[in-house]
Amino acid sequence: MAWPPPERPRLRALAWLGALLLMLTMLAGPPVQRTQEARVLETAREMLGHGWHDWLIPHLNGRIRLEKPPLAYWLAAAAFKIGGVNEGAGRVPFVLVGWATLIITWSTARRLFGGRAAFYAAATLLGGMMFARHARLAETDILATCFVTAAIACLFRGSEEGSSPLWLSLSGVMIGLAILAKGPPAVFALIFLLAFAGATKDWRIVLRWFASGAPLFAAAIAGPWFLYVKSTIGLRTMQDEVEIGVRGMEHTGTFLQYIPDTLRGVAPWTALTILGIVLAIRWREDARLRGAVVWFGAIIVPLCFGGQRQFHYLFPAMPALAVLTGWMIDRMLERDVPQWELARMLFVASVIVMLTAALALPIIGWKVRGGVLPVDWLAMALCAMSAATSLLLLRGPLARATFAFAIAAAVGMTVLTQAWMPSLRHSNPRDIAAAVRALGPGPYCFYGEKLSLPLVFYMKQVMPQILTAQELSAAAEQNPDLIVIAQSKSGVSPPPVPQGLERAAEINSDDQTFELYRVRR
Repeated sequence: MAWPPPERPRLRALAWLGALLLMLTMLAGPPVQRTQEARVLETAREMLGHGWHDWLIPHLNGRIRLEKPPLAYWLAAAAFKIGGVNEGAGRVPFVLVGWATLIITWSTARRLFGGRAAFYAAATLLGGMMFARHARLAETDILATCFVTAAIACLFRGSEEGSSPLWLSLSGVMIGLAILAKGPPAVFALIFLLAFAGATKDWRIVLRWFASGAPLFAAAIAGPWFLYVKSTIGLRTMQDEVEIGVRGMEHTGTFLQYIPDTLRGVAPWTALTILGIVLAIRWREDARLRGAVVWFGAIIVPLCFGGQRQFHYLFPAMPALAVLTGWMIDRMLERDVPQWELARMLFVASVIVMLTAALALPIIGWKVRGGVLPVDWLAMALCAMSAATSLLLLRGPLARATFAFAIAAAVGMTVLTQAWMPSLRHSNPRDIAAAVRALGPGPYCFYGEKLSLPLVFYMKQVMPQILTAQELSAAAEQNPDLIVIAQSKSGVSPPPVPQGLERAAEINSDDQTFELYRVRR
């Protein structure tokens, strides 16, 4: 029997349904911890109950929010209307977009390298650490990744001899959606177009792209919102955001940090991904491999020149790496090909590393939390059993062990990212919000330079930010039930609290501290 089994429509439908159900598993479990996700969910929450103007000009904690285009906010707000205001409902549209990204990646790899390579491309993407974590969050990165991947897939199809110009037109639609999702990442598709034309020495594809009307489609989708913003309040806020991204004023660092970030993002397939990149570059005379390498380079090279550097910025490059990894595994499974022995050795090493890491999970939990929880043993048992099964299957055909490892990686990463990793936090915004509400019905406010957007989302109300002691004293006089949240983070603490307020509680949460005050009775 071939592994994976021969392609049949019914088996394929079951596989895609299984992938979707896996991505939806424990979706509402992890609390909203990241500021990036809280921005999307809270902005979406504040759209509810307002007219179309407030949907076009979003607000975050009562202030205009134009640093990112609004597509992510619209999706989350629509989900809230259907499923209520909670993190599970808000994340559903982004999971569906991530699922679509899997299908697009599979389809592109299948066209380039065949069905087996396509299966492993989708499997390595689904089971990779970055996708397993960030494709389940209500953030703009998965939207940008999906639309950039779709645009590049359309450009691949449109470059083929005799292909319909509609593929190039559709790439313009995807670029427009990428702009509306996050803005700057849409340029990756344009860079790919130029780089691919240069790599193939066929610049007619660029002329055909313009002739297809793709730029007009992109402008027709993304342009109206920008024109509305410009006509009402101007584009200065968005210009500042682009300047920060280019010059790097917040999350700076050397481009070398993307090397370990990439290796971490594709785990546990890291070893085979590295070998796939090296061999694809070496064998670039293969037009298909050349296209996949250009795809990856069109994303990673601009990121290295940008001023801002964060782990999740690499997300749009993950489908390209998955395609290269799928090709690598497909070649590795060819029989009687001695030069692929290194790939087989790296695969066995990957299984052993997964087994070792699984056994270490309770130890890590004990060191981080000071105690071991049931989730440590559950995660260890599941990951260890999966890795051990892959090792046992190595006695037979390598294809069976590889297939088992692909399934194990997807399931294991789901458990790790959705259950085990969130348990390592000492506290979370859900619990902090409950502690704040226990002090009284409010009103509530933040005091100082720092404020927690995840806490704002869980409080489900706009919470003003007060910067000076004089303003806080005036607010306390006007609102005797005022509850003040003073957050200290990254070495930044609020000013001294004025007289008339007493400390009601203190909550330590990893790298930050929340001091809660109320008016002295």
